[in-house]
Amino acid sequence: MECQIDFGYLGMLTDAADGRRRKVHALIFTAVYSRHMFVWLSYSQTLAAVIAGCQAAWGFFGGVFAVLIPDNLKPVIAAADAVNPQFTRGWLDYAGHAGFLTDPARVRSPKDKPRVERTVQYVRRNFWDGETFTSLEQAQQAVMTWCAHCRYPHPRHHLRTSPGGVHRRRTTDATHGAGDL
Repeated sequence: MECQIDFGYLGMLTDAADGRRRKVHALIFTAVYSRHMFVWLSYSQTLAAVIAGCQAAWGFFGGVFAVLIPDNLKPVIAAADAVNPQFTRGWLDYAGHAGFLTDPARVRSPKDKPRVERTVQYVRRNFWDGETFTSLEQAQQAVMTWCAHCRYPHPRHHLRTSPGGVHRRRTTDATHGAGDL
């Protein structure tokens, strides 16, 4: 099963550690089949932030997806190319260890990952806007609860269940355990 991932800017938050106002980014994971989503919040868009988000997503989804479809995230893609993209060394090491393939979207091709593109705005409008958080950790706990109970913009009517319900039914066949990652 495939999962689309993308970073999106949410807004500003005062960092409890040093009192500075900092940008908060959301690394959003959207399962292609079910549209079940997970959101990881970060002050940065580094390889460490992407890997931390992946680790948390594997726990949330109950396993590792076979294929990740990222936007051309700098921590993941060293050189974008439609036929032969070059991945960063750290990402190759992590993907090999975790056991998934990476199939990046083409540059400036939002149609390659449509499920996650609209989700960035959805998360900003329906989770972030109007909330006041005192720390990134508090916001992360809130977004994890929100993801677990979220009413998605496109319920799976033809499947007679929510994206989370579809995902739970398909998880055992589509993901492999996160193990000791």
